[in-house]
Amino acid sequence: MPAFLISFLAFLAPVLKSVAGQILASLGVGFISYMGVSALTDSMFAYVQGNMAGIPYASVQFLYMFKLLTCINMILSAYVGKFVVSGAKKLIFS
Repeated sequence: MPAFLISFLAFLAPVLKSVAGQILASLGVGFISYMGVSALTDSMFAYVQGNMAGIPYASVQFLYMFKLLTCINMILSAYVGKFVVSGAKKLIFS
């Protein structure tokens, strides 16, 4: 029985090593992608909020009433998620 277990583990070790390497690489690239794209979307959202100073007060009330700033934030967050998932898929399935 131990001979079978040793031969099985000898077969399984390279497979686990490559899978573990792929998982760690995809997590690393996913984290880097998330941080980069998140910084980009944060700056875009700050730009949108900074330019609201030139908008008339009634228009600003309209934006807040219909939660359009929350909508913009959700759209930018969805793009961040899309970029992270596509980056991770390229590493895992390539």
